[in-house]
Amino acid sequence: MVRLFFLILCVFTVSCGGLDPESLPQTATVSGTVVIVGGRTAWPDSVLEMRVVLFDQKPSAPDSVIAAIVGNKAAYTDTLPRFVDSCTYSIAISKPPHTFTYAVVAGRTGPNLLKDWTMLALHTEESTPSVPATVVVMEGAQVVVDFNVDFAHLPEQPFQ
Repeated sequence: MVRLFFLILCVFTVSCGGLDPESLPQTATVSGTVVIVGGRTAWPDSVLEMRVVLFDQKPSAPDSVIAAIVGNKAAYTDTLPRFVDSCTYSIAISKPPHTFTYAVVAGRTGPNLLKDWTMLALHTEESTPSVPATVVVMEGAQVVVDFNVDFAHLPEQPFQ
């Protein structure tokens, strides 16, 4: 039975001209590690969830975050684990090339899913740690962006 299924699958694939790699959607990935400075004991109870978010442009107000997500101007992870020393993440970028000018680790600190977010870490150039670094994702690329979250020294918040 398995051989019959395989034979039918082969005949169907050959009769359709096979799979054309050019017709497959191109993807890319941004991934990395989020390290918690001070480890698992540094976590405040006030952080209810944590995510990595890549924005096309720096959000100007809390409502612009939702607009960026709805308008496909941002990519983000599922909720990352809390009370850990570090964790890894991965975000599939479905339509590269794509340029993100603001990459952050965000933490939800209250019940309002739209407004209760704090920036926990910002991706920056090593030489200028207060200036956001651009993340350029080309077709087929696997870009690595690591973060260090220091709950005792959070970066400047974007909406203040």
